[in-house]
Amino acid sequence: RSRPAALIDWARNQSLSVRWRPGDDWVVVEGSPDAVGQAFDVAVRDYRGRRGQYFYASPHQPEVPMHLRTEVSEMGRILSYIPHHMSLPDHIPLQVPDRGLDPDALLNAYNADDLARAGFTGKGITIVIFAFDGFRQSDLDTFTTTFELPQFTPEVVGGSPGEPRGELSMDLQVAHAIAPDARKVVVNARPTVEGGGG
Repeated sequence: RSRPAALIDWARNQSLSVRWRPGDDWVVVEGSPDAVGQAFDVAVRDYRGRRGQYFYASPHQPEVPMHLRTEVSEMGRILSYIPHHMSLPDHIPLQVPDRGLDPDALLNAYNADDLARAGFTGKGITIVIFAFDGFRQSDLDTFTTTFELPQFTPEVVGGSPGEPRGELSMDLQVAHAIAPDARKVVVNARPTVEGGGG
């Protein structure tokens, strides 16, 4: 693959940098959140992860600038958060029942039962989950039907993150048990770590 000269020149003019190795058919475009947002004409916002770490991401999928489309065919996500790896626990906690936790137990486990008692349902808020695996709508439907919760279908940004492995379905079910009226958005984070991207 030849050097992506047009992309490199464009990035330099936008105060961005490009990481590319000869032979690779992908690049990583880097820059400050403000520069990235301005260059691709999308909002870039700050978020905080479960462990308190800050990262930035765009809630919108950026488009390839028109004059670069002969050299660039598609783009990944704007995202500074990259997990080290996906893993399964060495052991399954014995305190969790075979069939999992019902919504009341989830509220208790996440110390959210006071919120529920106070009438919090998540109405008017959006919960965003950055995902590396997919989900089955039928699993979510079974969960809501079994526990008499409102049906929901998450909005997916950036295409499906891949085959369902259970993690995303559980995250969505926990979010829905705690905030059944919240909008749920799944962002496909897989392009940020595939093909050596970073």
